[in-house]
Amino acid sequence: MEPVRRKKVTGGRPTREEAELLSEKIVDVAAQLMLEHGYSGTSIESIANLAGVAKRTLYRRFPDKRDLFTAVIERRRDQFLSPVEKISAAGGAIEDRLKLIGRHMLDWGMKSDAMSLKRLLAAEAERFPELLTTSYAHSRNRTIEILAGILRREVEQGTLELDDPEFAAKQFLQMIMGPTELLALQYHGECSGSGREDYIDKTVRLFLRGCLPR
Repeated sequence: MEPVRRKKVTGGRPTREEAELLSEKIVDVAAQLMLEHGYSGTSIESIANLAGVAKRTLYRRFPDKRDLFTAVIERRRDQFLSPVEKISAAGGAIEDRLKLIGRHMLDWGMKSDAMSLKRLLAAEAERFPELLTTSYAHSRNRTIEILAGILRREVEQGTLELDDPEFAAKQFLQMIMGPTELLALQYHGECSGSGREDYIDKTVRLFLRGCLPR
């Protein structure tokens, strides 16, 4: 994540666009500080100072730190899902789309700040059990829903043969993300550069072989 630079906020009533940008900036600053210092180690004062806003301005948008933490999780979730939805809507060959989605999932999931966010969520699981469950479930379920939609359309066109596209989508997600998270933690080469591309290519080909019409 790029460091958020403090910028002076001018006076006057902001436009709706300016207000939205300011809220996004506050959330980005909160994410940066929480990933660096943890939830408990990040104060509202430090967020307001780095974002260059008054505390009352911050509190108008986010009444307490829990609301900010929720906004951080939701923003990251939406940033992950947006490219997946765009790939689905763009159409194209099924192999190409699955490779794009697989590459995005790996690139996103293995970024240092994504790994830090996972550790932060794990550390705060007892304090915010419903947030962890909701965030993980929503992101995973939406990804499966998008993948199942892609596969279902291929079945309708006769390209693939599947009894249960949703089950197949779950298996694809597990094939891509399951082993690689462990590899990333162990710093193996399969998770970077050409090794990652080779892993995606082989996984997509193996998956599609099991889905082709008999």
